[in-house]
Amino acid sequence: PLAERIDLEELAMKTEGFSGADLAAICSMAARSSIRRIVSQSTDDMSNAASVFITKEDIMRSLDALVESGRGRK
Repeated sequence: PLAERIDLEELAMKTEGFSGADLAAICSMAARSSIRRIVSQSTDDMSNAASVFITKEDIMRSLDALVESGRGRK
């Protein structure tokens, strides 16, 4: 799930002109980023696994990575 403080209108403006495949890639990359973050924070105790949220930072990092790779609108 998304963290509460994600401005979807801002995200829509930043991804205007992106293909559906690009948007799916951003979502997938952001989801993996959130999982890596929670795993790195709790190496022995996985009780936090139920509270994994995709943050704005996860999404923006994924968006930047996609653009840097040459995909998506620049």
